[in-house]
Amino acid sequence: MIEWEKLTIPGISKLDKTMKVIIPVGSIEAHNDFLPLNTDNIISQGFAKIACEKTNSILGAPITIGHGSSIDDPGTISISEKILKEMIKEVCREYYSYGFRKIFILNGHGKNREIIDQAIRDLSDLKDLKIDSAGWWKFTKERVPHTGKVETEVFLMINKDYSFEDSKIGDKENAERIYEEVVENLTSYLNNF
Repeated sequence: MIEWEKLTIPGISKLDKTMKVIIPVGSIEAHNDFLPLNTDNIISQGFAKIACEKTNSILGAPITIGHGSSIDDPGTISISEKILKEMIKEVCREYYSYGFRKIFILNGHGKNREIIDQAIRDLSDLKDLKIDSAGWWKFTKERVPHTGKVETEVFLMINKDYSFEDSKIGDKENAERIYEEVVENLTSYLNNF
């Protein structure tokens, strides 16, 4: 798997420009007493990494601060819709300027969805750019409420620094099933993208 952040200048020039770039987008926000503030980043980056490995795609530099989290929740950092939209557009235009024409944005934070969609619409002037986005939860049949059981289970599958025993919620067998379902459906989607 190729990780954009780890490339060198000569490495960039050697890349196959027909490869897809997968950009994980998340947030820094309060979840619950167990999950860390970067939960959305860990999940979106974790699924993006495995998808890149399975589809021979480039893992783009992550966008780690999102919009719409409550400032009343301790530790949450939120940026405006305008800043997030412009950041997404600028990042995509940078990949485009390097010759990449297929970009997929994997969202890890529900309130980013509409902003990502607006940014994609604003990039329509790049006629040969194929770009799309989805939240990771779109690749499972499970309902995924914020800070709920499913989000916790998926987080635990991706981040091995935490354990199911520590979380007090979550079922490892269910987590494995959901994780595999997301990976399979996301990989299938990207292979056809």
